[in-house]
Amino acid sequence: YMYQQCFHFFCCECLEGYYNTNIMNGDVQQIQCPHSECDAPVLVRDIKQIVTDEMFQRFQNFSVLASLRADPTTRWCPKLGCEGFSIGERAELEIIICEKCSTEYCYSCSQKRHPGSTCTENLKSKEEDDPKFVECNILCILTHARTKKWKKKHGVKNCPHCGLETIRVSGCPDMR
Repeated sequence: YMYQQCFHFFCCECLEGYYNTNIMNGDVQQIQCPHSECDAPVLVRDIKQIVTDEMFQRFQNFSVLASLRADPTTRWCPKLGCEGFSIGERAELEIIICEKCSTEYCYSCSQKRHPGSTCTENLKSKEEDDPKFVECNILCILTHARTKKWKKKHGVKNCPHCGLETIRVSGCPDMR
């Protein structure tokens, strides 16, 4: 198979494996020519010609999901197990009603709707009214302190290239 945009050749079996791996990992926005010295983007038609219909459907689903996650106006339904979402500007949607489960929630804070009070006021009233909420906050603070202590003890550092936390076991001593 030859890519039209960069003219690199690959066997269809290898390309299918490459595409399937990217799709299964959800890395659909970054699929490029697999040649080590090329970063030409792969066209959707290239993927469609190589993978199965089922895998292409998965590719399309991940592509839509990635676009929604990148859109700052997307709001996800806060109800556990619901995958509903809404897209719109704040001025248009002060209260959102999920089309999947009919849950009403606030556009700004994604909490249960709270007419007549701001998001901050709503959160404070939750803190005052719910002892479990206060208990959870204290537990989170303690857990955070324990986690920091554990990380320090075990040498957890941030990778100088990507910033992810990691523990260097072996290899390049560039970890600081």
